[in-house]
Amino acid sequence: MRRADQVDVEIPCPRGMALDRRAKDVDGRLHVSDCVLTAAVVSPYLGKEIPNAEKLGLDPTRLYDLYRDDRALRDALPQFENLPLMMVHVSTTAASPQKDMVCGSISNARWRAGQVIGDLSVWDQAAIDLIESGQQRALSCGYRYTCKMGRGTAPDGTPYEGVMAGPFSMNHCALVAVGRVEGAMVNDALPYHVAIERLVPGINRLR
Repeated sequence: MRRADQVDVEIPCPRGMALDRRAKDVDGRLHVSDCVLTAAVVSPYLGKEIPNAEKLGLDPTRLYDLYRDDRALRDALPQFENLPLMMVHVSTTAASPQKDMVCGSISNARWRAGQVIGDLSVWDQAAIDLIESGQQRALSCGYRYTCKMGRGTAPDGTPYEGVMAGPFSMNHCALVAVGRVEGAMVNDALPYHVAIERLVPGINRLR
């Protein structure tokens, strides 16, 4: 026997309604909401990629597990606003803007459970094609930071060999084939319950 709180609903999908986080405007630009840009987690870095590696006595060819400090990353949150989105990892400045590599921007940066979340606007068709094909939909942020070597354990229990301590100085966010932070990518489908709520407002409160 069906319980009183069980509801069967035939849900129509209106033509043109996309059940995902991606949308295109009239000029073809791609807008994507709620993307993970980076997170306070442990990630591997080659010694040569770490600032002041020689001074720290690091082997340039060895991988070191570094933890992005939660507090330092959260303090840097305002710097993500209007950050350029690049087609490759390359530093950009006002004097050297790398115009050919800029393909969009980041907006609405916010903090959620140890992650930096943001919305993307992608202006370049070549970049949109890379995202839609799946070739480059991972996200990787470029920034300056101070590294403090020393073993420890991140809040999630992952051991590390050093900490990416503050202050962070954000430079850009890049589209890459494979990123360092799991889950940092251009979003696709909405979670099922969110998609259904958009089709039939209030249905999740009935269940």
